Amino acid sequence: MGSRACAIANCILVSLQQTVVAKVIEKDDREQKVTMSIRLSDVTKQREKHHGGEKSADTGSEALSFLASLLEDLETARRLSKNKHLASFHPGDVVSGVVTLVTDLGLEMEIGTTRAIVTNAGLTELSQKPSVGEQLSGVVVFVDFEFSCLEVTASPSLLMARCSAVKKKRRRLKPETKTVSASVVLVKSELQYLSLCVRCGPHAGRFVHVSTRSHLNDFLSATDDCFAIGDSCNVVICRNLAGDNYIGVLEERRRRQRQDKRKLKNDRGDLDVPSTKRARTESEMSNEASTVSAASKATATATLSNTEVVDPGWDEDYDPWSSSKDRKKMATSAPSSSDPEAKKVKTHISKKEKKELDRLEAEEIARAERRAAVEADGGANATALEPETPDEFDRMVLASPDSSLCWIKYMAHHMQRQETDKARLVAERALEKINVREEQERLNLYMAWLNLEVDASAKEGSDDKVEELLARALKYNDQYAVYVKAAEVFARTERHRERAERLHKTFAKKFCRELEPWTLLGSYYYTTGQLKEARFTLQRSVQNLEKKHHVSVTTKFALMEFRAGEVERGKSVFETLVTNYPGRTDLWSVYVDALVSAGEVEAARAVLERATERGSESLQPKKMKFLFKKLLAFEERHGDQQSVDRVRKRALEYVEMKVGGLIGEDDASLDEQA
Repeated sequence: MGSRACAIANCILVSLQQTVVAKVIEKDDREQKVTMSIRLSDVTKQREKHHGGEKSADTGSEALSFLASLLEDLETARRLSKNKHLASFHPGDVVSGVVTLVTDLGLEMEIGTTRAIVTNAGLTELSQKPSVGEQLSGVVVFVDFEFSCLEVTASPSLLMARCSAVKKKRRRLKPETKTVSASVVLVKSELQYLSLCVRCGPHAGRFVHVSTRSHLNDFLSATDDCFAIGDSCNVVICRNLAGDNYIGVLEERRRRQRQDKRKLKNDRGDLDVPSTKRARTESEMSNEASTVSAASKATATATLSNTEVVDPGWDEDYDPWSSSKDRKKMATSAPSSSDPEAKKVKTHISKKEKKELDRLEAEEIARAERRAAVEADGGANATALEPETPDEFDRMVLASPDSSLCWIKYMAHHMQRQETDKARLVAERALEKINVREEQERLNLYMAWLNLEVDASAKEGSDDKVEELLARALKYNDQYAVYVKAAEVFARTERHRERAERLHKTFAKKFCRELEPWTLLGSYYYTTGQLKEARFTLQRSVQNLEKKHHVSVTTKFALMEFRAGEVERGKSVFETLVTNYPGRTDLWSVYVDALVSAGEVEAARAVLERATERGSESLQPKKMKFLFKKLLAFEERHGDQQSVDRVRKRALEYVEMKVGGLIGEDDASLDEQA
């Protein structure tokens, strides 16, 4: 069209390239401009006048076409979805899953590999809200392919109705021949449609979808304000869908459509009245209308002049998540501003509140100063600036979702403020976000969470959550690593010492062929002063371990005997080792270091002297070099210059002896050849 079109409408409700129906109000040939209106009332009236009443009741068919197109788009999204497990679900399916997260707005479930959401509206019929880990059954009401999740309701009555509907085969309803009573189970304001379930009668349990948009120009279909989950409505079935689902219209809307048809028939009957009589009647009606209009305008002007318009302001108690019924109750129960007996508002704060506000203000000022200093440095020290608010921590974990360190810092932030439940929720979020292939990161998070539960158990007086978390960590992580780290966590608190001992014993029993479990068990006994059990553990380890590990485990227990047991017993164990294995220079070296750490310098010197004397005849020069260097370093640190010279002299004599022996052997071989 060559001319410009100016439409009268609220621009917030329409967008570019959107198709609308418009009524021409004014045409300006000189400026080539056409003024149009897309108001719903103007368009429908123009349509009735243009078609002579034949298309006036088409709003119902348009609503059905809108809904059919929407359901077709949802089916296309299902067919093209890459998540085949999610695409296998349909509205009305009965499902069962495990609760993974509970919040103030509802809860999340895990159905296989698919995430499901249950809002508070779907939990109203339950006696109490389920907790994390419980099994919960429900009915799928919507499959959200955009966010890859299911919307489920846990209503027991709906669950029973759907189960009975699945078991029984019923005849399909004929279109527009059945009016059923149904209750709302899903309100989708962004898609402008409702899902209802027939609750009683021979067709109980079937889903009926209803569009809340009646026309192409219906931009204000107030779905949330008019309908709430649980409301009962009468629905007229209009079309069959696949399975047990139908689409229809509300009975009130169908009644209005029929009334419009009868009215239009009467209007068409009036067309047969003679033109003179019709003109006279229209003239009388226009005069009467103008009189009434003038009177109403005068009354309205007088009323406005005597009435002061008051700005309602913002309602601080408004809850956007509450149902329409709850909002109506709140509106009716709210005290009037003109009521003299209305509750007085507190206008002052206590000393405690003022002190807390001052503290928060000081912290905010200090935080702002630190950020200003970082910005002044050009971001050079930005890494040293740790997040301090939940929003900052959320941004940090969003940037590094696989970093266990970021999540642990977030948990520590809540623990510093005594917010244990929030710290647990952060840990649950972290396990959902960290990739399953990042085994070490997940293990770090489990151990941090276990530390949290150990500290919280002392305050709460219950160890149930500690046991549950330990079992969960052993199930989803490498058990060997969990045993090692969990035993350390339990051993540091007096409350969990017995649990640490049981864990060490289970570890040693399960991995009896490994060296580390026995060493950790012995170290635990030596640390706690249970020397008898520690020495018995050495005997058991030698019985279970392979022969190649016997020297290593005996050496470790001997060192622990030096540190936490009896030094003389440690000496006897080392003496047995160096006697049975005189060629193991590493055993001599460890023995000497243990004696020095125990303060027995003379005994260490005697051991080194004995090692060099015995080895001068049987050991290789390479090993003797190691022993002489060890002895020289020992004398330089603990002896005097004479002892150092004596060691050097002995080493020189050993070298001369070895070189002379080699020369003598060469001469003897030459004589034999001659």
